[in-house]
This record gives sequence, C-alpha cells and structure tokens, in this order.
Amino acid sequence: MSWVAPALVSALVFSTAGFFIGKSQRAASSVERLQTEQPELPPVPPAAPTPKPADPLPPIPEPPKLAENPAPPPQPTQEKLSADATLKAFLDAPDWKTRVELVIFPDDMRASMEARATELGDGPIATTSVALVDIAKGTHIYKVCTSAIPEGFPVAVVETEDGAKVNWESFVNFHDDLFRKFIEGPPGRTGVFHVLVKPEPLASGEAESHFVRYRLSVPMPKREQLAWMRKDSVALARLRGIFEGSGKMEKPLVDKLAATDGIPLVLSLAKREANDGQKFIEITDLVGLGWGPSPE
Repeated sequence: MSWVAPALVSALVFSTAGFFIGKSQRAASSVERLQTEQPELPPVPPAAPTPKPADPLPPIPEPPKLAENPAPPPQPTQEKLSADATLKAFLDAPDWKTRVELVIFPDDMRASMEARATELGDGPIATTSVALVDIAKGTHIYKVCTSAIPEGFPVAVVETEDGAKVNWESFVNFHDDLFRKFIEGPPGRTGVFHVLVKPEPLASGEAESHFVRYRLSVPMPKREQLAWMRKDSVALARLRGIFEGSGKMEKPLVDKLAATDGIPLVLSLAKREANDGQKFIEITDLVGLGWGPSPE
C-alpha cells in the first residue's frame, strides 16, 4: 500500500495544474474580445454603504487534554537461586509442592514426589551436615549427611536457564537408601536404581552359563551386590557396548571408572528366587547412562 499513495498524490497534482492552466487560457481570450469591441458602458450606480462588521465570535476553548497513562512499572523478575540457596530451600521446603519447584523437570517429577510424600510423610528434610565437594560442567556436587546415613551421599544441583535445580531422581535414590532396601527385601520386587556398575571376572563354568555377572554398588559403603544378566537379553549388547567404549563415554574414562568404583548407570532390577531357593538380583534393562535427570 505504501507505493500506491505517492502515485495517487502525483496524479491529483497534475490534474489540478491542468485545470488551472485551461481556466487561465479561457480568461485571456475573453479579455482580447472585450478590448476589440469596446461597447458603451452604463452609468456606475452609487456605492452601497459598507455594512458594519459583526462582532467577532468568542474564542472556542481547547478541549481538556486527557492525562497520558503512565507506563506500568517493570515487574520484578524472580531471582535465580544459586546452587547453595537452591539446596537449602529444597531441604527446608515445608512440603513437596514447594520442593517440586526446585527440581529439574518439575512436571515430570510431580507424581513421584507426591506419592513419596503420601507414603513416607511430608515436610523439611533433616540433615546433620551439608558440604560442597565438587563443581564440574555446571553441576555442583554436595555431600549431604543424615542421621540415617551418617557417612553421607552425593546430591547434584545443576545450573539451568531457570537457575540452579536439584536432581530429584538421584537424591531420592540415595537419601531413601532404595538400593539397600531392595537387596535386603523379599524376592519378587522390581525397581529402577541409580547404581555404579563394573564387570565381574568370569567364574569357573560361567562361560557355559546363560548369565553374565556385574558388580553393583552405590556411593555409600557396605552396599555392593552381584547381579546377573541373561546372555540373550537385548540390553546386554548395549551394556557391553558402553564398557567397550562404543557409547557416549570415551574408552579411557570407561576403563578408569571400571577399575575403581564403576560406571554410573540407571538399571532396572528384579529380585529373583531360583529353584533351589537361592535369591539373586537380575538386571532386566539398561535405562540410562549416567545419573543426570531425563524427562519422561
């Protein structure tokens, strides 16, 4: 539309100029005819009296100016909490509804946090000490000690676009000591756990067995456990790939971790009972590499 307006204006200007040019030419022809004929003019009548000018109208008052609406004051933005402040607010939260806003992927964690609060009770989480032990790639690792776990367990607080947030999944795994409760519990139970994993050397006759063994642990003492995995399991190929360095973790790091505590993995486990009555842990699936949170 912007390019049409100048064309319309130009057209109007030129047609108006043509109109005035034509009118002046007609006026010139009439003057020449009057100068040639020169007819006798009638007497000029006396001039009429000039009428008294009317009184001027009173000035029209200007309409009152409307007050301009002032710009709304800037809304205060929510301050992004630091890692220390986030963890403190997380532990001191009066209920799960407050705490869920301080974790990564709160919408995905809401159901599990509510279920835990319903089963175990709600309120602040008591601790005996909290200390920062490491910072790596935007993640703060704290050692949190409680009366139930005086040796402490790791808690990860991750920097996000919305500020620092707690990794709820790893926190509840270690704080509630889920792996120990699982291995000490009755057969028939299943669950998903954050564990450290490393291959177990072949035992006598294991080459002919239908299972391979791995050693599982968590970052608290006296919680190691052997686990078996079926050789025909689809997940076994993926697990072996991680230890061979074909996954997202480079082989030198894999070898270093496997030689010490193990690689942090998320595994689906089941507690079984053999025909002879022996109880054992079976790895049924590889859920994830690392303990970082993932949306559902």
